[in-house]
Amino acid sequence: MLVPECLIRHSYIEEGKGVFISCEEDERVAFFQIDNDEFRNRFNLRDNKVCDLLIFYRHGTARAILMLVELKGNDLSDIEDQIRNPLNAIKNELSRTAQNELPKALKNVKWMALIVTSASSPRSRSDIQKALRGSHVDVMFKYGVRKGEKVDVRPYFG
Repeated sequence: MLVPECLIRHSYIEEGKGVFISCEEDERVAFFQIDNDEFRNRFNLRDNKVCDLLIFYRHGTARAILMLVELKGNDLSDIEDQIRNPLNAIKNELSRTAQNELPKALKNVKWMALIVTSASSPRSRSDIQKALRGSHVDVMFKYGVRKGEKVDVRPYFG
């Protein structure tokens, strides 16, 4: 379903900020870089804003999590579109795929979004969460990330 060309290692860095995870026993993790032509073409998002990453996470037999990740500076003006556009495109693709053709892990996923920003006091967190509420995605933030800093995403998976 996803574009294999988008699969990357378990870390990602952009403009000095990054995210990572070290896999533990019984975890399945995949990072997909989605702010690229391959993903945009596959999901018909050529002229739309998209976030940087999609992370698939599953521990044991627990419910799988799909987390959209955006690494930002101080400007969060486009963040809702950067999360909503790939979220809706992937959800639509999942709903079009026959249930018997979907991998079991993707039949009942939990959706999350992580916004990693250098801003120490970005515009209202609640405004962003309200704007994305209808999308049924849990939105989390990591503030004050400095250039050269990498954020471990494991704590956000719960």
